[in-house]
Amino acid sequence: MKKILYFFLLIPLLSFALHTGESTNLVFKIPGKIEITVVDALGGVLPEDLLIDKVSFKNIATVTYIAPIVPIKSYLILDVNGKKIKYNFKIVEYDYPKDIAPVILEEFSGNVAYSKNKKEWIAVSNNVKLYENYYLRTLNNSYAVISGKWGKVYIKENTIVKIEKSRQKDDKFDVKLSVEKGSVIADVVKFLMSKSRFQIQGGSVTAGVRGTKFGCEGEAGSWKWFVFDGSVFVFNGKKIVEITNQKMIKVIDNTFLTPEKFEKNFEEFIGIFEEGFENLENEMDDYMESIEGNI
Repeated sequence: MKKILYFFLLIPLLSFALHTGESTNLVFKIPGKIEITVVDALGGVLPEDLLIDKVSFKNIATVTYIAPIVPIKSYLILDVNGKKIKYNFKIVEYDYPKDIAPVILEEFSGNVAYSKNKKEWIAVSNNVKLYENYYLRTLNNSYAVISGKWGKVYIKENTIVKIEKSRQKDDKFDVKLSVEKGSVIADVVKFLMSKSRFQIQGGSVTAGVRGTKFGCEGEAGSWKWFVFDGSVFVFNGKKIVEITNQKMIKVIDNTFLTPEKFEKNFEEFIGIFEEGFENLENEMDDYMESIEGNI
């Protein structure tokens, strides 16, 4: 639930608690022209234009602060009609589910294996249960889809994914995946209830979402994050950036570059998975027919 704070006079300092993942509307009611810019912020801000330049309003202005999904002390500094105002936020972490739950390998094609220690690899089969600290690996021309109550993650070829955390209780969940290298695409259900969290880590950057379609790819010090639908918050411990619908951002050695347009669609990206699974089914059918013909 959003918190809404109204300001009829400019207050130099304001501190209050904000729940993780929620947003707070700062509403300024000042007769006449209101000019606002963001001086500095740890977290997301809407409208996004405030991060680039001064935005003008008339009589009433609404600035939305979007909290990080990590329990830290954050802040927002605004310039309102030439006066700086600093807001200190205390981000409070929810009591997320603690019951361990498996991630299910829903489908796969080609050479896919899992490991408990990243040393001994075991060939997978459909509906294999993957638990915390398990690794899943795809080789050339190989693909996999893992799922849970939170949605699905499509794992492309030459990718290594670690199940960092998979907790669940009833409809609430707390899931974190770590992509060591390669490319993944996530289709996360839109969960509006509190006390649920879904994160993907790639390199030094972690993405947190509340329901969207997005992906990441890369290795070592070079990563790319892209969003098909909704919005994603990516953070590296110091800076938090919101990536919105049809946008992409590159992260080089822990440095965020300027967001770019991303015009590819979700269906185009997952089409390779459907094609791979269909080819596998055809190969199995041909194999079974050849066996029957030799009987």
